[in-house]
Amino acid sequence: MRPIKFRAWHTGLKRMFECKTMLYLDDFWRQVLSDPDAHIIMQYTGLKDKNGKEIYEGDIVKTFEGIGKVIYTEGAFVIWYNETKDYIRKPPYVNLGILKEQIICGIIGNIYENPELLEKK
Repeated sequence: MRPIKFRAWHTGLKRMFECKTMLYLDDFWRQVLSDPDAHIIMQYTGLKDKNGKEIYEGDIVKTFEGIGKVIYTEGAFVIWYNETKDYIRKPPYVNLGILKEQIICGIIGNIYENPELLEKK
């Protein structure tokens, strides 16, 4: 079983934070305590890259297939290659659980701090 971890991108400060505690508050208290739109929450996938770095949603990874971003869709974490590659017969993503860490060459950034890494060449 994988550990449940999160990190958050603060949209105002333009900085990534590790989430130590998650607390559910109803809408009234959330509005009183902070701006709910100030943070974008990303979940840990349970996998690590070849360097032992934890892979989260929003990470940009390099694989043997190319460069893609990690997203959660259709009940699974996937690497989405749509921005960097044209596909004719293959789907534009691959399931991260099938890949495992052995063919993920490494995390090269994330979609908030390094969006230029996903630009089509």
